[in-house]
Amino acid sequence: MTSRPIALVAFSEQDNLGVGYVASVLIQEGFKVRILDFRLGPNAILEHLQGLDPLVVGFSVIFQHYIDSFCDLIQFLRRNGVSCHFSAGGHYPSLRYGQLLGLIPELDSVVLFEGEVTFLELVRALAQGQEWQHLPGLAFRRDGAVVATAPRPLESDLDRFPPPVRQPLREFAFGKKFATLLAGRGCVYHCSFCSIHEFYSRPPGPVKRIRRPEMVVREMELLRQQHDCSIFMFQDDDFPITYRNGTWLTEFCRLLEQTGLNREVMWKINCRPDEVHPETFAQMRAHGLFLVYLGIESGTDEGLRLMDKRMSVATNLRATTYLKELDIAFDYGFMLFDPSSTFERVCHNLDFLDALVGDGSSPVTFCKMLPYAGTKVEEQLLSEGRLLGPIGAEDYHFCDPKLDLLYALMASCFSDWIGDHAGLLNLARWVRHYIMVYRHYFVPSTEFERLAVAARTTIAQSNLDFTRLARQMVDLCRQDAPEDSRTRAAALHRETQALHTGYRDALEQVIEGLEHLDRRPAAGANSANTPHD
Repeated sequence: MTSRPIALVAFSEQDNLGVGYVASVLIQEGFKVRILDFRLGPNAILEHLQGLDPLVVGFSVIFQHYIDSFCDLIQFLRRNGVSCHFSAGGHYPSLRYGQLLGLIPELDSVVLFEGEVTFLELVRALAQGQEWQHLPGLAFRRDGAVVATAPRPLESDLDRFPPPVRQPLREFAFGKKFATLLAGRGCVYHCSFCSIHEFYSRPPGPVKRIRRPEMVVREMELLRQQHDCSIFMFQDDDFPITYRNGTWLTEFCRLLEQTGLNREVMWKINCRPDEVHPETFAQMRAHGLFLVYLGIESGTDEGLRLMDKRMSVATNLRATTYLKELDIAFDYGFMLFDPSSTFERVCHNLDFLDALVGDGSSPVTFCKMLPYAGTKVEEQLLSEGRLLGPIGAEDYHFCDPKLDLLYALMASCFSDWIGDHAGLLNLARWVRHYIMVYRHYFVPSTEFERLAVAARTTIAQSNLDFTRLARQMVDLCRQDAPEDSRTRAAALHRETQALHTGYRDALEQVIEGLEHLDRRPAAGANSANTPHD
């Protein structure tokens, strides 16, 4: 077997579990693996690869809008003498392998769909100097044409894979480390804007597969024992709350209690609002659940229907009401704009945001639905002749041109608020994380409670100011080009920036106050490696 290592280039802001599993399978087979963060930049990646002399470089293209950046990187590496086999994998490469191979001819292959076994067999063949073009689950060029071999069936037993390779765990809050993990893969729902179901339904095999609860808890236990991990962020697209009529979840919670993890750890999940039921989530809350990400997406029944969410506004509000009553925090996805948007729907969505988070339970957020590869939305826009933009940056105009003006104005005014890493949205989420972790592991004081109230009040006020300003932008853009439109738009931009700065400063003061609190461990909370002032 070759002694040359395998290099994997991927985003590593959080654990990239897909690449982590690919790496662990390779290591189990005796290969040396090096994971390089895409954000290092071309020159640093080139320097690493020149020192490694890898057999293969695998590129994890998980974000469609980074296609151009990956193209530039790959061409830069080839120009500078990196001549080994280049392969790409991920959602976009799997669903649009022909486009990708045409756009980046420097690629030698694309690994289609789940890549652990396919990439291992590709690496093994290259290491042994054997032909690899017959292997299932690959796409490549042959005689100028793109060829795809038969798709490899999805792995039915996810627990066959060794635990994923992880970067050193980082702090979540107050010295508590966090890790990401999976209880399963796949999603059985068909939301019009999401490519996940398409990704898992094209290969043979069950779309959704769930790990055994004892294996999930064992992974958590090992991360706790070996890496002092306290916070577990499940990355499942839809956590197995209802799997096997809820018996999976019951056993998972029982095992957390049996191992004592229910007293030591906190965990977060992703799920649908129609899966939130008081009794079930009370059980989860008692075993460490602290945060839920909900795919809410729209504040109108019409919008939910067009998205194929198979839910109602009432269901969304009922779910968040249950979570608030149980003191479980929530984040959410929300598309204020989609291809069928009207001014009336935008206004109804703003009203919904007031009802949802006007109390400061979660920071306000919004985005525009994008036409990702393999989605019904992409297909519809293409059939209507509305799909615009280059590969990897597909977009569309709204049916009402004035909505394009509104979206552009809101995107400009709220770019720091919503999109900046140090912006109000991200800061508000981290303030809540600090509060939830402190309340779980330490004895709350009067000063802590004051700071918690200050944070929630600030988030509530900022949310209401967001929707107020957004309504003013709606009023401005739906008019027929008033003479003072530029002046009014500039004034709205200045007010937004001023409010953003003020609210951000207020939350930074809360975080500073929280960090200076005495940290006396709460009864039942594990105090190992807990920092003290």
